[in-house]
Amino acid sequence: MPVPHIKPDIMDDLMNGYAYRTSLTVLIEDIEIPFLQKSRVHGIEAYIADQDGGEVTTELPYNLQGVNAYNNSNEVLAWAGGTTSLSATVFGSPASVQLKYREGEGEWKSFDAVASGTNTYTAQVKGIEANRTYEYNLVIDDKTVGTSLAFTTRDGNQIPNGDLEGWCKNGDGVIIPYHTPTNAYWCSGNYGTAILSKNITQSSSDVRPGSKGKKSMYMDSEYIVVKFAAGNGYIGSWGGMDGTNAKVYFGQPFEYNAKPKAIRFWAKWKSGKIDKVKGKVAKEGDPDLCKIFCALTTDRHLVDSSKAKETTFSPSDKDIKSGDARYNKVLYSAYFESTESQTEWKEITVPFTFYGKDPNQVPSHLILTFTCSGYGDFFDGSTESWLYVDDIEFIY
Repeated sequence: MPVPHIKPDIMDDLMNGYAYRTSLTVLIEDIEIPFLQKSRVHGIEAYIADQDGGEVTTELPYNLQGVNAYNNSNEVLAWAGGTTSLSATVFGSPASVQLKYREGEGEWKSFDAVASGTNTYTAQVKGIEANRTYEYNLVIDDKTVGTSLAFTTRDGNQIPNGDLEGWCKNGDGVIIPYHTPTNAYWCSGNYGTAILSKNITQSSSDVRPGSKGKKSMYMDSEYIVVKFAAGNGYIGSWGGMDGTNAKVYFGQPFEYNAKPKAIRFWAKWKSGKIDKVKGKVAKEGDPDLCKIFCALTTDRHLVDSSKAKETTFSPSDKDIKSGDARYNKVLYSAYFESTESQTEWKEITVPFTFYGKDPNQVPSHLILTFTCSGYGDFFDGSTESWLYVDDIEFIY
C-alpha cells in the first residue's frame, strides 16, 4: 500500500543538514483511510526523526469537506411535500454553498446553504415524501465536493388499530374492534345484533401468514329474527336504531401528515349464494359481494338503512363519477370488490385514485369499510358469507 512521502527536494535538504528549515510538506495520496471519509477536521499524528537522534511527535489538522450524517430532528412531513435540514462541513469562505438531494436516479434538487456554526453550513430542503430514501451531496462554488450520503424519511401516519390487535366489549355486551369502548375509532354492526345477544363481528386467532400479531377481524352474515344482518367492520361510529333499521356514521377524523399511495391488507372470504333478497337489489342465487373500500374525505357519511337507496355509500369509480352529491366529499378512493371466494389468506394492495379538484387539498376524515355482503344496506345477501381481515396499513 502506498505510504505518505516527503517531496524529494525537501528530503535532500534535510539529509544535507539544513536544520534552519522549520517546515516541510508531506503529501498523502492514494491511501484509503476510513475515518477520513467523514467530513470534519481530523487530527493526524506525525512522527519525525533525524539522523542525530532528534525526534518530534505532533498532530496535524486535516480538513475534509462534505455532507454530514443525517439528523431527522427537523424533518416535517406534509401532504404536499415535507421539509428537512441537511448540513455539511465547509472550510474557508466560498462564494456559494448548496446542498442537493435526489431519489434514485432522479433529478437533483439544489438548495442554498448558509453558515450555521463553525465550519458548518445548513440548508432547509423541500419536497421530501414519507418513507423515501434520498441521496444527498455538497456543492461548493458549483462543484460537487466529497462523498454523497443517504437518508430515509419517516413513515406517514398509520391507521389506528390497523393491526386489529385491540378489541374490547362495552357494558351492553357489544364487541368492538378497538382498545376501549370510549371514543372507539372502529365500529361494526354488532350494535344492532348484540341486543339479541349476537355479535357477528369479532376477533379471531386465525391470523395471516407471517403476522407479528395474534388477532384478526372475522365477520359473517346471518339472518337474525326478522332481518338479514351483513357482517361488517368499519371506521366510524354507531348512530342508533329506529325499530329494526340502523343508522351508522362512516368515517373518523384523521391527521394526514403525508399522502398515502395505496392501502394494503390481508383478507380471505367466502361469497355464498344470495338467499335473502328483501331489498331486491341483488338476485337470489347469485354470489354475494365481498366489498372493501377506503376513502380520504372532507367529512364523515351517515348511512340510514331505512333510506338505503338515498344514503348507502359505495365510492367506486362508477358511483363517484355519477355526479351524486353524496360523493362530493371524496378526494381519494381505493375500492375493491369480488364475487369470487378467496378462502386462503391473500395480501391485497389497492391504489388510491384522485377524484378531487385540487391535489394539494388535505382530507380531514378517513372512511374504511369491510363487509362480506356488499348489498347489506338493502338487507340482501347470503347467510353463508364470511370475511377475515388482518394487518391493514397505508403505503406511502
